[in-house]
Amino acid sequence: LQAQASKSKVVAVAGSGTTFINAVKSAKDFGLTDGGKQTIAGLLVWITDIDSMGLSTAQGLLLTNAFYWDRDEETRAFSKRFFAKMKRMPHMGDAGDYSSTM
Repeated sequence: LQAQASKSKVVAVAGSGTTFINAVKSAKDFGLTDGGKQTIAGLLVWITDIDSMGLSTAQGLLLTNAFYWDRDEETRAFSKRFFAKMKRMPHMGDAGDYSSTM
């Protein structure tokens, strides 16, 4: 409610996982983003957070993410190799772990 009363164009949420998901759901429940009044920006968002909240809840979010599997040819090639072993697409933590071993 405090963010809504501020009338700012963007409300940044500095949390991830359940904290971020619950904050976004609450903001949507209170109508924060209705009619484009305000936009929610996640400062550390995992692709698994988006999967958990669902696309309808995630609509209109701005977010930061260090890695996305389908960004370019290099990320797709890495992700294809990762998927062959793990049976899921990698997220930024997986890519960070891999790059730290190089």
